[in-house]
Amino acid sequence: MDAIGLVKTLLQIKDNEWDGVIKAHILLISQKILNYCNVAKLPDELKMVVASLVVEHMRKDVEDFKGVTSISMGDTSTKYNTAPVSDNVLTDVRSQLNRFRRLP
Repeated sequence: MDAIGLVKTLLQIKDNEWDGVIKAHILLISQKILNYCNVAKLPDELKMVVASLVVEHMRKDVEDFKGVTSISMGDTSTKYNTAPVSDNVLTDVRSQLNRFRRLP
């Protein structure tokens, strides 16, 4: 199964509506791993790591950007969810990545 299919299965996505978003997440996370490991090609052993990070990242995106969190009518008040998104998606898998890391 390819990475997109695996991510869609884990997130229980049935249609192709999210394919572009999934592909973008795969590219971004893959590039972060390549940069961290200092390698030109992603090792096959890390493809499952990429898929799991994409799933985690997409779940956080959906959670963090739900939009309006509260509305008040009297004197009009609207609150938005402004939770920060973590830039360091590799923290939880660093031990797995270190096996493939090449120091300059």
